[in-house]
Amino acid sequence: MNTFIVEWSHHQAAANLRPRTIKERAIILASLERHVGKPIEQAGRRDLILWLAREGLSGTTRQNYRSLLYRFYTWLQDEGYRPDNPAARLPKVHVVAPTPDPVTTDGIQRLLGCVYRPARVKILLYALAGMRASELAAIRGEHIDLERKTIHVPDGKGGKEAWLPLHPVIGEISRDMPAGYWFPSTRAPGGHVTGASVSHVLSLAMRRAGLTRHRPHQLRAWFATEMLRGGVDSAIVQACMRHSSADTLKRYALPSEAQTLAAVTALPTLHVPDRVDRRAA
Repeated sequence: MNTFIVEWSHHQAAANLRPRTIKERAIILASLERHVGKPIEQAGRRDLILWLAREGLSGTTRQNYRSLLYRFYTWLQDEGYRPDNPAARLPKVHVVAPTPDPVTTDGIQRLLGCVYRPARVKILLYALAGMRASELAAIRGEHIDLERKTIHVPDGKGGKEAWLPLHPVIGEISRDMPAGYWFPSTRAPGGHVTGASVSHVLSLAMRRAGLTRHRPHQLRAWFATEMLRGGVDSAIVQACMRHSSADTLKRYALPSEAQTLAAVTALPTLHVPDRVDRRAA
């Protein structure tokens, strides 16, 4: 790998960024270097624009890549490795906010009826706990506290630790799950599946269930939407979703565990079948 990418990785580690974030950024920069066909430190503004203009990238992805380029080339300039910053004035990315499109309750029921138990548990962790793919991939039996009625997420998005309210259905399921990883990896003994693996498995299941316009992450959208429709205060929903927006509100409101527990208990009842409905599959 390019020496400058490696050195920037060390710089990010010294800034206490997460290893996963550092690795993902290095992969993206290595992709850029292959695209421009020259050492990344020699890339010019036009090289970066052509890379960002590739077909198949969403507005959000282009926006994230633009931000990454600015950080990397600012570091190169600050360290004296090049006199200018080719990412300083890249085109501003116009991102159109998508219209919310949560999976419906009927859709989740169809999905639950055409998958086996491991995938079923993943779906319920998405829908009834609002967990992200990378979080539920790493869940362990000891993360469930039946007495306190919480799920511990030791390494959530941004490296933040969290305690989520435990829905009764997940509490019951946990009694039959192992004490270690719920979804152990077959490729890395002693480890767990990746978030990407969770998303891939559930994407295929959603396709089989006819939910072709949805992605697994939209199960979290159902989680939030149904709580709001059930009359749960938006501040409580935000706390359950662990979103960092509405900063002003967060300065004043601190929902209790009892409130967030009541919020997930208010979700519509999902019938969890004992066996696969092969007609739905």
